[in-house]
Amino acid sequence: MKKILFGLLLLLSIVLGFSACKKLIHVDAPKTQLSTDKLFSNAETANAAMAAIYSQFNSSIGLNISLFGGLYADELQTSSASQPTLEFAQSTIGVSNGVNLNIWRGLYGVIYQCNHFLEGLEEGTGMSEQAKNGFKGELLFIRAACYYYLTQLYDDVPFLTTTDVRYSSIAARMQVGTIHSRLLTDLLEAKLLLPKTYSDAERVRVNYWGACVLLSRLYLLGGNFQAAEQHATEVISSGLFSLASTTGSVFVKGSSETILQFWTQNGFTQMGVSCIPSGTALPVYLLHPKLLERFEPGDTRKSNWIKTAVINGQSYLYPFKYKNRVSTSGTNGEYFGFLRLAELYLIRSEARAMQGTLADALADLNVVRSRAGLTALSLQAGEALLAAIEQERSLELFCEWGERFIDLKRRQRLTAVLGVLKPGWKSSAALFPLPQYELLNNPNLVQNPGY
Repeated sequence: MKKILFGLLLLLSIVLGFSACKKLIHVDAPKTQLSTDKLFSNAETANAAMAAIYSQFNSSIGLNISLFGGLYADELQTSSASQPTLEFAQSTIGVSNGVNLNIWRGLYGVIYQCNHFLEGLEEGTGMSEQAKNGFKGELLFIRAACYYYLTQLYDDVPFLTTTDVRYSSIAARMQVGTIHSRLLTDLLEAKLLLPKTYSDAERVRVNYWGACVLLSRLYLLGGNFQAAEQHATEVISSGLFSLASTTGSVFVKGSSETILQFWTQNGFTQMGVSCIPSGTALPVYLLHPKLLERFEPGDTRKSNWIKTAVINGQSYLYPFKYKNRVSTSGTNGEYFGFLRLAELYLIRSEARAMQGTLADALADLNVVRSRAGLTALSLQAGEALLAAIEQERSLELFCEWGERFIDLKRRQRLTAVLGVLKPGWKSSAALFPLPQYELLNNPNLVQNPGY
């Protein structure tokens, strides 16, 4: 069955992905496209289409945001001479930067696929209402996740909920506050539609708990700390998840702390391929000295999530959260992680600290520290505790989905931290530039200040 679904996934990825790209760059749609009737004629084809959307989200978004977000912040440096890569490392992205364009297109490509699927659900007659509701919940979540990253990187962006190119090709930027309100509405609806169980032993399809995680992120971002705490607590108290017993087993497929991973066919991830050097090659992505300075003695995250390559007698440290760069079967296989329990403890810790419940905030922080082999911190004043939480997030979540950049931006500390490290830093670099290609094709788009 998995081989059949994988074949369907590849076909649908090509068809849906090609359609999405065509729509987004303002040329005619392809003449060959799966009809709505065929797509929703049975659960198997619909599930394969859904798997294609997950695959596209993983392959075109996760790697770029994780690696280039790490370069943009203070997590990674690079040995590459590629100009687009160097621009990210220096936080001086040009308007024609190809990686930036790929991030923008990748996010909007997945949004288009979600909208296409949602429109098809309304018209399709080959599935039960229960099945339709489940798919709708997943699609609302994935679309919301895309807009979450778009607004963090670019601020105001076009908010598209239709595949109609007559609208999308001229859509203006919507204020980020309005978008976030729409995302909260969509995610609260997704919670009502999604099941609280997983469809099988693997956690590769979003459910109720994934919606809770994204809601907790958005509430934390918007300053609704009570709601952020509430949604984090709901997941933590569910009894379905527990921190992996060691930091060495966090990223294997089926890890006990996984809330959502992205399936891979052969047990290795593109993150592993990109970070682990081949043979005697120099690693392309190197750990930033400022990140290394933040580790305390005895922190098992440093020993388990960082590896050293020795080239011509010189040591180079690179990310090693994902340890496979070739096919790996069995319990050592890896899927690419998106949502995990450790983040929920840190979200709740920050939300509690912001509400003044410092002892509870400290308790959550120490749960994560304990798993890393560190001693518990003593109770600290509010600002000191928030600084400790920020530090813990930087160590626990490094090179994961741009979390460090988002954290510094949320706490209004980008210039204070990156301005010291990057000679070309400007306060306008808190936002990425809109790709010049998109500005040329949409007369209603306005560039971010400073570009």
